[in-house]
Amino acid sequence: LYTPNYLGLQRVIDRELRQVDNWAGKRHSLAGFFMDIEDSNPAYNIKERLEILRRNGYTAFINLDSTRSAAQIARGDVDQSLRKLAQAYADWSKQGSGRMAFIAPFQEMNIPGETYSKDPQNFKLAYQRIQTIFAEAGVAPGAVRWVFAPNGWSENAQHRFENYYPGSARVDVVAFSSYNWGHCRNASWKQWKTPQEVFESDIQRMRVMA
Repeated sequence: LYTPNYLGLQRVIDRELRQVDNWAGKRHSLAGFFMDIEDSNPAYNIKERLEILRRNGYTAFINLDSTRSAAQIARGDVDQSLRKLAQAYADWSKQGSGRMAFIAPFQEMNIPGETYSKDPQNFKLAYQRIQTIFAEAGVAPGAVRWVFAPNGWSENAQHRFENYYPGSARVDVVAFSSYNWGHCRNASWKQWKTPQEVFESDIQRMRVMA
């Protein structure tokens, strides 16, 4: 579940996460947010945000994004920022008691619009580089669930999400984004699709790939 406001605040958790829990009549487990790999204050935006979510019974799902290209990240242009990010995560996870979060580097890498997109080889190298830097910072393997999180949509055969998969040795969780655009004001179609129409083919592709 994603919220419109900053998840490091108790009032946002109370008003937005718990409001949905109350409406559904059931607690959900994952709280998602987006974070640039060159974040100016990871010591706060990682440690404090993950800890307040944990105290409230939620596990963080962090989408690591960037305004850099996959090639820049893969060759080490932002290693300094990545080390700060990894150290902040290590400091939080080393407190123990099963502290863990899901991390999805460069989500929706297979679609136009992202600076790191449409570059399968460098995406895989950038994904690996992040994991190496986290390991060097002392993040234990069990303290992260690494996620491969493409978009279900494919522009063409070259950009099918299978081409970006870093491999099962590096990925703990596969996931994807797919959207039901029925009745969207900006869409050219008005047909509301069933969950099977929106998700089923991508689920089958994920099963084959992973």
